[in-house]
Amino acid sequence: MNKTINALLMFAVSLILAGSAAAGHGRHGRGMSVSIHNQTELKTCADLDVTFDGELAVRAEERLSFSVSSAPLHVRGSKNGGVHVLGGEGKDFSVLACKAAPDGPEAEEVLRQIRLKQLAGQLTVEGPLGDDWAGFLIVRAPKNSALEAEATNGPISVHDFAGTFAARTTNGPISAKQFSGKLEARVQNGPIDIEDASGDLNLEAQNGPISVRLAGSNWQGRGLDARTQNGPVSLRLPAGYRSGVLVEASGHSPMSCEDDVCAEAQRTWDNRARRIQFGGDPVVVRLSTVNGPVTVGSGKRRSRKRGWL
Repeated sequence: MNKTINALLMFAVSLILAGSAAAGHGRHGRGMSVSIHNQTELKTCADLDVTFDGELAVRAEERLSFSVSSAPLHVRGSKNGGVHVLGGEGKDFSVLACKAAPDGPEAEEVLRQIRLKQLAGQLTVEGPLGDDWAGFLIVRAPKNSALEAEATNGPISVHDFAGTFAARTTNGPISAKQFSGKLEARVQNGPIDIEDASGDLNLEAQNGPISVRLAGSNWQGRGLDARTQNGPVSLRLPAGYRSGVLVEASGHSPMSCEDDVCAEAQRTWDNRARRIQFGGDPVVVRLSTVNGPVTVGSGKRRSRKRGWL
């Protein structure tokens, strides 16, 4: 199962909890879940399965193409929706809005009220009052363009894109796969997942895990700095990775490292901090956690763990 699928499954859980919280405060709301259909790559609305209280949603789509004269493009998802960015061809942005509403007599009217709005470098999805609807945005962005994406109860992901990207979400995951360029990711409650990336990456999670999978033999670009306050850290890197990599945790955090990569590591720890370092100087990839365990490995299925350090 790929990383984007994992992120969306976490998104489904967050939306169900959000719907329950809304009902608990006396507001009209239903449990909503979103998943990727048949584990495919997310490219069209047909790739998404959306339900309200376990029942399939009524769906609609809206498309929009435009150019942006001044960077960056600001993208804001609906309250119960997310943003997925893909690399695109040409010079224009292409946006697909996947609309969803509970099945019922008011469904078509709700879908008509969900609309894309693009003005002065701002892209938003608007809809009726209440929580019983969602608008998920799939954005194809030109190479070397700049975007800022924001979500409340939903995921933000970027795939196969080269450029500048900033992502911020309150309750939901952020993921990046096959990304190159400059990336800033901030999440309050949720995970951050990075796979096969390069460039200048700065990641921060307040309450949630951070997972990084490195590719190749060395880091291409300025570096990666990833930190979480309350959550585990997971690192996967090929054996013999040459760039300097440092994983840090507080002195009480357990650390686990697999044989095939840990044999090449320098390990130090005291009452205040524990560290695992790979490769030479300078350190260009840095991961840290204050309150959470650390796991390091190559990702090979048959790798044996050395155990907790």
